[in-house]
Amino acid sequence: MKNVTGVLYSYYFLCTRKMWLYAHDISLEDENEHVQIGKIIDETSYSRERKHILVDDCINIDYIHNGIVDRLH
Repeated sequence: MKNVTGVLYSYYFLCTRKMWLYAHDISLEDENEHVQIGKIIDETSYSRERKHILVDDCINIDYIHNGIVDRLH
């Protein structure tokens, strides 16, 4: 079982089934064309910023801009 993360927490309010699947490492979205496009956009956007900063192996900060924690839009 995964640690409680921001993603897991948000899935709880979005869809408890999605939360359960995510907590048990079951993902069907990776093959979705839109998800693949989103991953490419994520990899190529904000290249000058510190991105995906992992804190305590539990929290993933989208990026830090001018010393402020922010989220990718």
